[in-house]
Amino acid sequence: LTHFSNVLALRSVEAKDPIILGTMPDEFRPIILAINGLIDKHQRAVEQQKQFVSEAAHELRTPLAALQIQIDNLESRPDDESRHAVLQELSAGIRRASAMVRQLLRMARLDVLLTTGTADIDLKELIVSVVSDFVLTSAKGGVELAMSIDQTANVRVCDADVRLLFTNLIDNAIRYTPPGGSVEVAIKQRGAATSIEIIDTGTGISPLALPRIFDRFYRAAPADIEGAGLGLAIAKKIAQRNKFQLSISNRLDRIGICAEVLIPAQTIQAGWNRDPAYGLRLS
Repeated sequence: LTHFSNVLALRSVEAKDPIILGTMPDEFRPIILAINGLIDKHQRAVEQQKQFVSEAAHELRTPLAALQIQIDNLESRPDDESRHAVLQELSAGIRRASAMVRQLLRMARLDVLLTTGTADIDLKELIVSVVSDFVLTSAKGGVELAMSIDQTANVRVCDADVRLLFTNLIDNAIRYTPPGGSVEVAIKQRGAATSIEIIDTGTGISPLALPRIFDRFYRAAPADIEGAGLGLAIAKKIAQRNKFQLSISNRLDRIGICAEVLIPAQTIQAGWNRDPAYGLRLS
């Protein structure tokens, strides 16, 4: 045991090899196997962190370089009118970089499994609140935003995380839907589970891109639509942590996307409370 303790104490934090059982008594084998499992989890967490830092540094390099170019252009402009145009571009670039940093921080927080605790959340109230936040945005973009609810239930979740999940999905739907299009958010019952669908008439996703849409920094959207490629990755992480099922597919009836969050029956706390079926048009 003294030899085993010394070997364990001298191991580097970067050590990846499992501890060899050797001649240890059988009674200690479960402990050593558990330690090896912990070592494996630690290494996977370290590798994930390294990959995240590397990807974040790579993705931030481009917007920061663009900001520097705009600053250089500002110094070379002789008149106030041309300076004002460059300042507007610079301001937009700072907003984009700030949005990416916020997304990176959210992704990092989710990676380390930090949480603010759970609470009984009324699903209908949460979705209505999130949809209401996008009324002005959708109207400004000429997108009709509608909502339909025929069921509601109380769900025990982390409110901030689940709000962010639906915020990202609805934001994507509106941003990728051209003027004159529509986005519908619907809460339905599917057997004993709860289904929340976000259906748009946007650009759709290439079948080749669909398998990668939840990858970090991967963007399947047209180049003229802003985004960091983290929104769906964050949504997927939140869904997994809350044991929701998140799926995104192209519509079969026309061009557009259907994003569905399926909440299993075991997550429902208070059972179904049937509301009178109603629709809410928010455009």
